[in-house]
Amino acid sequence: FFGSSLTGFDVLLRCPSPTIMTGGAATPSSPTESQISRSQEDFLKWGAVVALTTISLFFSLAFRYARKQEGPGFSNMTGVVSSEIIKMACSAVAIFWSSGRDQLRCSLTRVLYSEFRATLMMGIPGGIYLVQNYLFFVGLSHLSATLYQVSKQLAIVTTAIVWTLWLQKRISAEKWWSILAVLVGVCIVSFKGDVGVQGNFTIGVSAIVMACFLSSIATVYTETQIKIESFTIWERNIQLSLFGLVMGLGELVMAERDDVMNNGFFYGYNSAVWCIVMLQSVGGLTTAVVLKYADSVTKCVSKAVAVVLGVVCSRIFFAEGPPMYSMHLWLGLFVTLGGVAVYSLGFEVVCCPVQQLLASPPKADDGEVDPETVGLAEVIEDQ
Repeated sequence: FFGSSLTGFDVLLRCPSPTIMTGGAATPSSPTESQISRSQEDFLKWGAVVALTTISLFFSLAFRYARKQEGPGFSNMTGVVSSEIIKMACSAVAIFWSSGRDQLRCSLTRVLYSEFRATLMMGIPGGIYLVQNYLFFVGLSHLSATLYQVSKQLAIVTTAIVWTLWLQKRISAEKWWSILAVLVGVCIVSFKGDVGVQGNFTIGVSAIVMACFLSSIATVYTETQIKIESFTIWERNIQLSLFGLVMGLGELVMAERDDVMNNGFFYGYNSAVWCIVMLQSVGGLTTAVVLKYADSVTKCVSKAVAVVLGVVCSRIFFAEGPPMYSMHLWLGLFVTLGGVAVYSLGFEVVCCPVQQLLASPPKADDGEVDPETVGLAEVIEDQ
């Protein structure tokens, strides 16, 4: 995906020269991603969305596979730190490969020194995510696993709400219904029948709702920063990875310092774990492309599709989750994919084949209207 030689990707990889201050506003002195044509931008947008869904699906499956293997378990935080280092290195290599050593030095100077204030602004989402993770932990402590998973899907709706309020943009009623359909579909698939409460129901649900809103705020804020033209997407990835690395190391020292000191940083690592680390790194880079050329709501919808497909694949590969003959599994899959189709293509495009069938029934080989098709059209119209 990132190695394509299309013009759109060449522009995406280009690192601009230092910005020129004109009238108090920073403007790049060389072409940036804004010069990508509409067709190239659409290709980047939907290519990144499909890639993010696929990567998220494979990540969940690889994580389950690694956890099911015998032997010592690996540390989640060392995986996070490793993925941030790889993501930062990949971004630096992309700048070097596209623009050369001098431009890489220019970009690193801007990120780490001359425009470090802008880099600090990218640390805001990291702090928000820390609070969000704590609230999710509180919710999980008070709710059953099913209620936790279902409540967590509210992030799809909260992201849409925050996105419309923050950016002053409008989402059509058709897309709102599509978002709700995706939410309902994911909840149906995630529901396992365990609705017990381990603690205080009000505290648990309140913590999940607050965490979803914080996650939405962080995501929309990141989108606004990535879409600022004064930095390339690779420079933004370096900024995000820098704070992710610092916070990951801080959490590693506070929570798992003794284990890492006794067993080593890469204790429990194998080929499956390294696959997880690489998928997480590439997923982070792809998420930035989605936020750059699509939006936060599309990113959440993409992740929701990955969750539903992950449930189906878990049953196929690991014999986990609802059985394949389960009605709620297929109902949830149908509702989710239908909502995604309407959100992406529009209701008229999705229903176009039926409308064409009703408007002009196909003709038989002799040129006459096929009576069976007419009968089918009448039945559909009656229903």
